[in-house]
Amino acid sequence: VGETSFVGYEQLAGSGTVTGLLVGGVAAEGADAEAGDNGSGVAVEVLLDTTPFYAEAGGQVGDTGRFTTSGGAVIEVRDVTKAGGGNLAVHSGVLTAGTIRVGDQ
Repeated sequence: VGETSFVGYEQLAGSGTVTGLLVGGVAAEGADAEAGDNGSGVAVEVLLDTTPFYAEAGGQVGDTGRFTTSGGAVIEVRDVTKAGGGNLAVHSGVLTAGTIRVGDQ
């Protein structure tokens, strides 16, 4: 897992690669939305190499929104925080559709 490049000052949308994934706070290679309770999706934390989502810092709230992988996985982002000494953006949210894997774009 490398650093996350923030591009949100230049663009509101972009592309990136999933470099890390946590399910239930545990590192995972993948997650499937159908594994959630009652069809509500699966709580995930996603690390990307590039993001337009602003991470919580300096008293400002992290961005919320949605991103979709090229394979059709949909993640509803509820918060973005910094980790790894401020070099990683952790996108916390819910995988509501599809399957996401490390390496997906």
